[in-house]
Amino acid sequence: EQYETLRSWVVTYLDAEAHANAGDPGRVVMRRLTNVEFDRTVRDLTGIDFRPTREFPEDSAAGEGFTNTGESMVMSPALIDKYLDVAQELASQAVLLPDGFRFSAGGNRPDWSEEPLDKIREIYNSDTQEYHFREKWGTVNLTPYCRTLIQQRERLRSDSAQVDVVAKEAGLNQYYLRHLTSLVSDETQSELLAEIQKRLAEAATLTDETAIDSEATAIANAIHTWRDQLWNIDPVGQLFNQGQQPQSPLTQSQEFRLELKPSGNEGARFSLVTRSGGDGPQADKVHWKNAGIEGPEGSSPIALRDVRAHVARLNTFRRDTLASVEEYLNAIAASSQKEEFTPIPELAKAHGVNELLLRAWSDFLDISLTRGMGITGLITEKATRIAGRDSVSGWSANPPNVVANMSHDQTVTIPGITRPRTVHVHPDPQNDVAVGWRSLFTGHVRVEASVESVAGGGNGVTWKLTLQRGTRIEQLASGHIDALGSIRPPAINDLQVSAGDVVSLVIGAHDGNHSGDQTQVNLLITEQSNELRSWNLAADIAGDILAGNPHVDSFGHPDVWYFYLPNQDSKRTDVLPDGSLLARWRQAVESGKLEDAARLSAEVSVLFQSGPTEATPESDRKLYSETFSSQSAFFRRFDYATLAQIAPDLGDDTQDSPWGIDPAGFAGDGNGTLVVNAPNVTNIAIPTDIATGRTLVVTGEIAKSATGRVQLEVVAGKKDAVDSLAPGLPIFISDESVARQQFEDALADFRELFPRIMCCRSVVPGHFVNTITLQKLHREDEHLMRLMMGDEERAHLDKLWAEVLYISRDAIETLEYYPLFVEFSTQGTDTHEFIPLEPGIRERASALEELLQETEPVHLNALIQFAARAFRRPITEFEERALLAMYADLRAEEETHDAAFRGVLSRVFISPAFLYRIEEPVSGEEDGAVNDWELATRMSYFLWSTMPDEKLIATAAAGRLGEPDTLVAEARRMLGNERVRGLATEFACQWLHVRGFDSFDEKNERQYPGFADIRDDMYEETIRFFEDLFRRDGSVLEILDADHTFLNETLAAHYGIEGITGDEWRRVDEMKQKSRGGVLGMATVLAKQSGATRTSPVLRGNWIVETLLGEKLPNPPATVPELPDALSREGLTVRQMTERHVSEESCSNCHVRIDPFGFALESFDAIGRYRTEDLIGQPVDTLAQLRDGTRFTGIDGLRSYLVNQRRNDFLEQLCRKLLGFALGRTVELSDQPLVDAMVKNLTENDFKFSAAVETILHSKQFRFHRGLESTHEESL
Repeated sequence: EQYETLRSWVVTYLDAEAHANAGDPGRVVMRRLTNVEFDRTVRDLTGIDFRPTREFPEDSAAGEGFTNTGESMVMSPALIDKYLDVAQELASQAVLLPDGFRFSAGGNRPDWSEEPLDKIREIYNSDTQEYHFREKWGTVNLTPYCRTLIQQRERLRSDSAQVDVVAKEAGLNQYYLRHLTSLVSDETQSELLAEIQKRLAEAATLTDETAIDSEATAIANAIHTWRDQLWNIDPVGQLFNQGQQPQSPLTQSQEFRLELKPSGNEGARFSLVTRSGGDGPQADKVHWKNAGIEGPEGSSPIALRDVRAHVARLNTFRRDTLASVEEYLNAIAASSQKEEFTPIPELAKAHGVNELLLRAWSDFLDISLTRGMGITGLITEKATRIAGRDSVSGWSANPPNVVANMSHDQTVTIPGITRPRTVHVHPDPQNDVAVGWRSLFTGHVRVEASVESVAGGGNGVTWKLTLQRGTRIEQLASGHIDALGSIRPPAINDLQVSAGDVVSLVIGAHDGNHSGDQTQVNLLITEQSNELRSWNLAADIAGDILAGNPHVDSFGHPDVWYFYLPNQDSKRTDVLPDGSLLARWRQAVESGKLEDAARLSAEVSVLFQSGPTEATPESDRKLYSETFSSQSAFFRRFDYATLAQIAPDLGDDTQDSPWGIDPAGFAGDGNGTLVVNAPNVTNIAIPTDIATGRTLVVTGEIAKSATGRVQLEVVAGKKDAVDSLAPGLPIFISDESVARQQFEDALADFRELFPRIMCCRSVVPGHFVNTITLQKLHREDEHLMRLMMGDEERAHLDKLWAEVLYISRDAIETLEYYPLFVEFSTQGTDTHEFIPLEPGIRERASALEELLQETEPVHLNALIQFAARAFRRPITEFEERALLAMYADLRAEEETHDAAFRGVLSRVFISPAFLYRIEEPVSGEEDGAVNDWELATRMSYFLWSTMPDEKLIATAAAGRLGEPDTLVAEARRMLGNERVRGLATEFACQWLHVRGFDSFDEKNERQYPGFADIRDDMYEETIRFFEDLFRRDGSVLEILDADHTFLNETLAAHYGIEGITGDEWRRVDEMKQKSRGGVLGMATVLAKQSGATRTSPVLRGNWIVETLLGEKLPNPPATVPELPDALSREGLTVRQMTERHVSEESCSNCHVRIDPFGFALESFDAIGRYRTEDLIGQPVDTLAQLRDGTRFTGIDGLRSYLVNQRRNDFLEQLCRKLLGFALGRTVELSDQPLVDAMVKNLTENDFKFSAAVETILHSKQFRFHRGLESTHEESL
């Protein structure tokens, strides 16, 4: 009874005291911005999330357990240094602009320039497609526009206001669509646009969607083709020119070239097409001039008017030539057996044949009729005293070379051993070296050779013996010797040679390695006939190797020994099919079997005159077809001019020829001109054997007297005449025609609506092979701005470009770089076009220098305005003068404007008005209302943990923030803003002791290896839960009783919840059935209130009692040991260990209050996962029995108990904590009526969070501060 009486008196007294002092603003120590507040204020002030306090010490907590309490905020000398460093760092990130300044995350001018450039690229990329042609350009795909013009024709025609709606529906640019609607109007268009207008109207009658899509694509392709034809894209980056330049398709004449591709007996067919512009045939007269067929280099062209005559002449010539083949074969066979050569004219006369044809047959058969054929690649450089040795001379001092030691008795080293009167060769990796002997006669010889490596140190050499007949080479023997090795290949006996044949010994570098490849060689040729003459390489040339190349032999015959590089000698492929009559004839001749040769030549004659039969072997069929062709190795030497000279009378029969054109159709102007009136198609065919490998060349020209327009084409195949112009083809109009200017205007109208490119997306010109760029930036967006932007968009783009040019100092840097650019250019380019650029470059640089000076005051004005935003109130006149004076002092010390500006800016960041939330109490002891600026600051740091935004500042500046309705409206606006995330982290997470959970590292990594990877997601869930609650003004009871949470795939998997995929966060309902919802099921709370390895009912229960319900518990006795975090060695569950601990009398009074709450959460492990068994495999027991006998089970029972039986305790604790956070101090006795009012208003307003906030905002504690004389520190 006495206890109750005393307790009642105390409660009554405290209540009376609370009401007596109710509304006391309390003593609030001046508050520095917390680390988080400082970071977020800098973020919102600069627009960049610098997070400058990342190296600062952590803030301490005080008051109601929050870091925003003045008593906990120290300012040590070390911390002052950190703030100074941050101020300078932030100032260094400022970017000066023409109209002020901004901040950048980049650390240098290129980075700063890149930021507006990225925005420019984003604009360019939004409505254009990339087109790559040296640079990246932005073009427009017109197909969707054409489809929309067709499908929405009536809407666009009937109401201009529908254009923007239609554009939005179709995902098109509204401005460009507005321009294009002229094509579906009744407006008269110029010629090309009128054709598009007509096609769009016709397409609008279609009803099938597939047909509409097809026609839209066709119309767009036609526009694309015209567009590409009317614009050219020039290189940019050097001449300050625009890349897109208009080009005219109008011309009077043009040369056409068409590669002829024949097909079998039909030959090569092509058409000279003359398309009319619809002006009538008399207005469209065309001349096809100088029409001809060009062949390979060295062959004469064939005029188109002469094709028929040439075909007839060639056919007759081939027939007659092949009929006389036997006579030529016999002449060549006879000549090949003579020891001395007979001049070809004499040989032709002696056998009664044509000299030109005799040469042709000789070359075709690869049988030489002249001395010295077959050897090319001779070494021509003479060398003496090789390696300093007087006796060593030769052809070339360095490999590849052939040298000889001319001494009779002296051996020298060069570096290989070089014996007297020996011949040596040395190849290189690219070239073999050969010594060759040319036969002077027809007969048989014996060939002997020797090869010896004399230098050592390498990998040896390759060798081979070859026999060359004409241009054909036969390998007789080959092999490889190692370094310092040697070989004498077996002698080759009875080798058949003809006059002019060459026997060679060839030495090569083995595997491309020519180190130590000096090789001594010798070649011995012995005639196997009555004379028995012999030729010895060393004996013949070693004494006077430099006498010549070719070198005489010991008999005095010239041009016998050759020193050459066979790798440089190009060989042709043998044209005679193996086993054919001619191949066998040649073999017989080379073997001296003239009777066989005579018989075979007769058979060849029969084959060529009569053609192959069914019994003819395949080799002879092939011989016949390949020889008879006008493109054969034989007949292709007889081109049009040659044939006309030697057989002028063979081409008269041209009647009824299907080839070429009747010569009578050509004008008699000497140019082979074909005159036609449009529309017209002239179809022409050329025989396969004439067309193969040839190109048609013709010049098309419109007559000067023509008044119309035509298009000319030269195309493969047959075509029909067309009476309309086609996109993509040149348009022929006479310069003297009055229609030319009219059509030029039509082309200009088309260009105006359909540029090829809208913008240059590269922005920075690229570097290409053999070019360097003078321009670092290239702007080209005239058509994009004109056709695809409104006034605001154009102004924004211009502003971005102005920023880029200003920040980058592009004009000044270009002037500095210009001399170096010109110097580099002179090394490979004609620089005359760059010299005239200098005045313009200097003018732009001078203009930028002037602008930089003109904008210095602009920067200072912006800095003063920035200081006002940083101070969160209007700047005083004294403060402004002080800042400007500091700038003037720095400039007087010869600091640049940039450096002085940054110095003043750093002062702003270190100013107390920025670092602290300074308020000006009224004088005296009476409480005074805070002004609107101070109220705005209090509100923003309460609800956002950052500075006021522009709307809040504007309201404060208008003096209306103190009005009750305005205050409520602003509070609700602020609660709905995304910045309320600051309230979630700084109030809710601090209150629940999970703030900074993303860096929480107190878990056993071996037991929970994945915890570090998921703690960010755990923290994000809690933040998003409270942010959502605040923004939608939810019930505060949801903190305990919510049936939802926020998940991504990672956290959902951790919780064992299926059906959630992807990294994006989303609200997920019906969570109670998954034992989630509200803070009791959040992994942050469950993990934070656990040990490193196991759960802790004590920590979790204590958290519920103290943090959620606000009960105060005494500290545990110092003599009581803590429960071990490790698993029990006795096999006890965590609950059993805890209950044993509670059995201690000194512990039981507290533990019976807290442990049951912790037991209810034992179904969650130490990192918040749901479980049914604990770490030792025992079933978890979640039954809780409180000391008053109340019983409940698990999270559902705990949630129900807290919401229903302890609701008021929870609400009072929430309100007390929220009030302490808002005021930045400890909640005092005089604040209890306000706490009670908050609870009451929550209850009466469906527990909406805003009810508690608005109660605080209307309170005297929040809107007033004590008088200046009442702010002294209180003492007890």
